[in-house]
Amino acid sequence: MTDEPPKKKKLKDQPYYTNYSANFIAQRHYRLMSFEERGLLWTMYNDYWVNQDLPSNPQELARIFGVNSAIIENALTVNVLHYFSADGDKLKCPELDGYLQNIEIKRTAQSEGGKIGAERKKEKNAKGEPKGIPEGQPEGSLNQFNSTQLNSTQFSNKGELGLDEEWLNEFENAKPISSDYEKQSNGY
Repeated sequence: MTDEPPKKKKLKDQPYYTNYSANFIAQRHYRLMSFEERGLLWTMYNDYWVNQDLPSNPQELARIFGVNSAIIENALTVNVLHYFSADGDKLKCPELDGYLQNIEIKRTAQSEGGKIGAERKKEKNAKGEPKGIPEGQPEGSLNQFNSTQLNSTQFSNKGELGLDEEWLNEFENAKPISSDYEKQSNGY
């Protein structure tokens, strides 16, 4: 056996990121962009989300995005670069990096909580503690019924319900309302 720590299992990639359009559109840098610049920005954002970096070289970006390098050179303006920072020959997006970091922190905390819960369950099982089995007798009736199948004769003591006997008999012997309605509405 080796004393190496176990390799950290990589969690599945987050398939989406949250973006509040109203907040984004309200930013001056975005409002000042042309359509080409906005398209490049969103393309860069989406590519960055998957790959976590972008080349800073416009020719390399053009190859990655499958367009002519002149398009990238024209659209890669100060307004687009406002959302990225240079890191050597790469572009980084601080906003998306922060978002990814928060997801990782949350997932790690959930994973640790799950491990603690599993350990507690394991300890309970080792001690022979019950596994959530109810004790004692339930209060009330466990019989289930459908209220459309009930009529007053199924109750042993009608007086317990506080119902007037005359009214109850009249109710049970009344003609169905639907037939009267059907006659008056000519079937509609």
